[in-house]
Amino acid sequence: MKDFSEIGVQEKVTVVSSDYSQYLENGRKRITVGYEKISIIGNEKYFRCEKMDGTYDVYTKQGEKINKIVCTKVKLFDNNVIACETEGKNTKRWLVCDENGKCILAINCDDIDYYYGIYYAIDIKGKKGFINERAVYETELIYKNIWNNRDGSGVVCEEKDGEDIYYLIDSKFQKTSDEYDEMEDFRKGLFAGKKNGLWVFLNGEGEKINEKLYQEVRMTTKKEPGKAIGIKKEKEVEIHTISLDNPVDVNS
Repeated sequence: MKDFSEIGVQEKVTVVSSDYSQYLENGRKRITVGYEKISIIGNEKYFRCEKMDGTYDVYTKQGEKINKIVCTKVKLFDNNVIACETEGKNTKRWLVCDENGKCILAINCDDIDYYYGIYYAIDIKGKKGFINERAVYETELIYKNIWNNRDGSGVVCEEKDGEDIYYLIDSKFQKTSDEYDEMEDFRKGLFAGKKNGLWVFLNGEGEKINEKLYQEVRMTTKKEPGKAIGIKKEKEVEIHTISLDNPVDVNS
């Protein structure tokens, strides 16, 4: 038997491996059954324990089991809160728990993701919207897709008259930009929107940061967050490196 306690966490709970399985041990006391694989996730806050059938149990670093029924998927959010997918009556059920194993949200939906603050984005039959940590709806399920910028702003896609439209929303889910045919998020509050084949650059409030129009936008070669390249293809090709600090910088 090999002791893998050096990769464990505090509180005396460690991962121990036998010839055929792994299990959790508190001191010298075995506290779980054997699992196919045990992974330490979430800045060493949780143990994700995979069974032979591909389902999971989840334990806190103190050795407390989070899920009361079988988990079919485990997701770790940016705020170190964990979500366990279980089988609901007519759809999937998600249990969202804090690092101490306390359930802070339980909801039936097909998918869930942490959005910002106390808010979560959920998916039910391909329609997306926002709820708070009390499972109260903040918006209707009107979005086809949601991209979170982790600061409360984000890009959403909504179907309108049979066409996909994209726009920015703020931390209160209010529209802050014009509607665009496509959008790109370059992080740190820099966005680009495409309309009628041309791109413009926007800040996190949805305002244009210059009046230039570009045929193409892309990440910089170093893929620097908050910077992008705008390419104008007219008589001569112009390449502009854009950021919120330098909205009209010209490289060549």
